[in-house]
Amino acid sequence: MRLTSTADLSASPDAVYAVLVDQAFQEAKCAATSSGEYAATATPQAQGATVTTRRHLPTDTLPDAVRGLVGKELTIHETLRWGASGPDGARSAAVELRVDGVPVTMHGTVTLTPAGAGGTRHAFEGDLTAKIPFFGGKVEQSASGPIQSAIEVELDLLRERLGG
Repeated sequence: MRLTSTADLSASPDAVYAVLVDQAFQEAKCAATSSGEYAATATPQAQGATVTTRRHLPTDTLPDAVRGLVGKELTIHETLRWGASGPDGARSAAVELRVDGVPVTMHGTVTLTPAGAGGTRHAFEGDLTAKIPFFGGKVEQSASGPIQSAIEVELDLLRERLGG
């Protein structure tokens, strides 16, 4: 299932990137989108950064039959591998998401591109796949809502940190 999101932000790509790879921001994102325990690590590298998070999410939005298979919570692992900044300040990250104990994954990209007078277009595109016989489509559909909500929460936190 294809998931997309775009948002225009009022700060430069460099400023947006600096917040997205900030340890405190990642911890705040996890606290706002998990049902309890979480961990976040932002590791700078020569030409970018790697951000990893682990969160526990409730399964109450999943179909009953699937919830019976996976339990009350899912452990989600997310990795973003940010590359170097382009000449215009644009930057992108490869996104990988996997769920412990369930064949559910997502692969995609986040891009930050200059937009308007000193602003940034934040775009996410990802493919969510649930390889569960008979229930894969339902799981993908059920999981898409919470994933889109988590993206919106992250964007709201980002706007707050950027001052609007």
